[in-house]
Amino acid sequence: EKGQKKIISSASGYFSNFTDGFENSLNINKTKGLKIKDLENLLSTDNPESKNKAKIVKDHFWYLILKIPNEKARNINKDDVVYVSAISGNFSYIPAQVISINADENNNYSILVLKSDYITKEILKLRKENIRIKIKSYEGLKFSKKALREKIVPKLVKDNSGNEKMINRPVFGVNVVENKSNKKIAFKEVEIIYSDENYVLCKQEDNETGLKIYDEVVVS
Repeated sequence: EKGQKKIISSASGYFSNFTDGFENSLNINKTKGLKIKDLENLLSTDNPESKNKAKIVKDHFWYLILKIPNEKARNINKDDVVYVSAISGNFSYIPAQVISINADENNNYSILVLKSDYITKEILKLRKENIRIKIKSYEGLKFSKKALREKIVPKLVKDNSGNEKMINRPVFGVNVVENKSNKKIAFKEVEIIYSDENYVLCKQEDNETGLKIYDEVVVS
């Protein structure tokens, strides 16, 4: 149309009309040996002036550089997959691979470099963001910790010689409503995967005696 200028890109990739002048300030090669003070300087720097009106992102992945306390960094290993969420709501718990962890003992912090191939138009516009990290993801049945019970039950075990014998041992489980018509209660043993102060996550068993997704758990 009249008054419009046609621009042909020499490369293919993700188009974004957002530029902030930081495009060449930091890349993955520059993260090696990056110190906490270097990252803090970048975070406190005002955006340099950008003459570009748009950009083409050629890679199908992007990097996230975080400053985290050393005590939390010790729970993370290279090549781990963690889940990151933006406090702004731009993205919620997307998977990212740990590329490197650079500890700076003098500052009690580490630099964590993550890589993700999850891309949206909102992510293409991000530069600085407050992040939550979920180190592990668990799958199972979730119930209130108030429902958890400990019970002594007989268990068939083998001794060092391979002989079987019955012993009484404590196990964790929950009481469930087995028969809704007469309110009969049954105890079901659970294998705990994860717990915090409020909830318990347990393995969903395939056998008939294990806890099922639609079981009515007794809390009080």
